[in-house]
Amino acid sequence: MSNSINFVGRIGQDPEMKQVGENSVLEFSVASDCGFGDKKITNWFRVSLWNKRATSLQPYLKKGSQI
Repeated sequence: MSNSINFVGRIGQDPEMKQVGENSVLEFSVASDCGFGDKKITNWFRVSLWNKRATSLQPYLKKGSQI
């Protein structure tokens, strides 16, 4: 079972590749804004990509990139 949400935001820091046993994990945070003016709120999401998805997307994900 996995969790799935959809949102648009920008990457806060360059993604970090880690090894967990034999698995590759790419971790990064994404900032997503909602609201307007004084009511604007920024939500931060911690994202983890595993194995083939992590290694294939790593070259394309950089700080400030919109995803």
